[in-house]
Amino acid sequence: MSNPNTALHSYAYLILRATGRTFSALSDGAGCSPQTVKEVLLGQRKSRRIQEDIAARLGFGSWEQFSSEAQRFYEDFRSRLPEVRVCG
Repeated sequence: MSNPNTALHSYAYLILRATGRTFSALSDGAGCSPQTVKEVLLGQRKSRRIQEDIAARLGFGSWEQFSSEAQRFYEDFRSRLPEVRVCG
């Protein structure tokens, strides 16, 4: 995978959608902007406090647990995709 943080952002998005929440609700709880949450999930910004808050609000015991589960989910998802053929 070219950007492992894509898994974190995508997995968080799916959890939020499945539970009827938004990045805004997640950021309100973390005391930051939705953009900051997205940047942390995409690895563009580092904040251990925000990482741990995001993980807890998504139902995980730690950032490491969330990260590991997101990576597992993403790899499983990608392995099930059909092969894409590029014409030309």
